[in-house]
Amino acid sequence: MIRANNLSEIKLRGASLSGNDEFVFVECKFCSRQYLYNNETLILYKNAQDLSKTEFNVDEQPSSCLGCENPDWDFRELEGHEIDKVNNGEWHWAY
Repeated sequence: MIRANNLSEIKLRGASLSGNDEFVFVECKFCSRQYLYNNETLILYKNAQDLSKTEFNVDEQPSSCLGCENPDWDFRELEGHEIDKVNNGEWHWAY
């Protein structure tokens, strides 16, 4: 897992912090579009510029991936050896 440690910028861009936050970088299993995810609160952040736009990651609230628009998508955590994906992606500022 690759953690997002720039909490001050994450908060500045609109995220609500709980104090026990564990932000990680994730990507769609189908198209590799990246998102930011809080493992503690189960909040998925889909817009790198406006973190006030969130989605609660539960089965009752399905939505489509912003990249491939697959309504039955899932994500996976990026692993340490994939740091270049983060550094070259739209969420690089959160690392």
